[in-house]
Amino acid sequence: MRRNGLERQRAKSHFPPDAAARRMLLRIPTAPPEETVSSARRRLTDPKAVWDSVSYVYVVDDERHLLGVVSIKELLRSDGMQAMRAFAKRNLAVVHPHSDVRVAAARAIARGVKMLPVVDHDGTLMGAVGTDEILSTLEAEHVRSVLSASGLAATRARFSEVIAARLPQLIAWRTPWLVVGLFGGMLATLLVDGFRQDLESVIALAFFIPVIVYMGDAVGTQTQTIYVRSLALEALDKRHYFAREVAVDATMGLVSALLIGPFALLLTGMPQVAAIVSLSMFLVMVAAGPVAIAIPELLRKFGRDPAVGGGPFTTIVQDLLSLSIYFAVASWLLI
Repeated sequence: MRRNGLERQRAKSHFPPDAAARRMLLRIPTAPPEETVSSARRRLTDPKAVWDSVSYVYVVDDERHLLGVVSIKELLRSDGMQAMRAFAKRNLAVVHPHSDVRVAAARAIARGVKMLPVVDHDGTLMGAVGTDEILSTLEAEHVRSVLSASGLAATRARFSEVIAARLPQLIAWRTPWLVVGLFGGMLATLLVDGFRQDLESVIALAFFIPVIVYMGDAVGTQTQTIYVRSLALEALDKRHYFAREVAVDATMGLVSALLIGPFALLLTGMPQVAAIVSLSMFLVMVAAGPVAIAIPELLRKFGRDPAVGGGPFTTIVQDLLSLSIYFAVASWLLI
């Protein structure tokens, strides 16, 4: 039996604040499968009808089970005598009532739809996450990403709080992990100094330190940004995600190695240096992705916010790893 609007409004209020059911629209057009297009149009344009959105008409049975969807564009251009079931799309993207609204937004973008129907465990249509909610969620996620990239966590401080924060609070948020990065930089300096003899014997090796370190950082930053965002928006099969990331990094590493090898040979005229740079580039880029995934997981395991520490800590770990790989390969090939 259909619940009236007041009952559904009360039911909506029982869900968590970020649940799709809490943010959904309730007054959305529905139609039985046997209703004609012309009849649906008349109901849709009835001056007495009040809709939260008219982007789609959802086709439902007597128990409000979702059977399909018809866009307003399709409704207006179809033959008025056709039944709604005749051209309703059945391969629907849906979201469950307890799913995070960010999951709904990501799913809507992935499927290219303006709204996403909310259905319960038995397929009953409860409402739909609307366009405004999808856009506001994406905007909020963008702001959170900007804060995270700046060493601030949106989970600890809303954007307005960050803007209004006093100087001591801003320093307290940002300084600790940057100090970790500073000490990591000192370690990197000592690491380079430890390979002084190799650098002095083949000075050309020093030319490529910046690009080796940069490419490791670039891959790590890309991977970590995508991974943290994916964790927020989707339930991940982490093992599959990890294997896929290694494959992607290996492919990018191979392409980069094939490009920088000839460049190093032309610049230095030394095949040995070209081989060192090329192999190091490949190994650094293959290692960067897994490290970028492992560090947020490690920080989360120890109760640390990966948005605050992930960026600075990952950067210095990547730098140390890149230098270690570069000098290890150089030592091996120069023997």
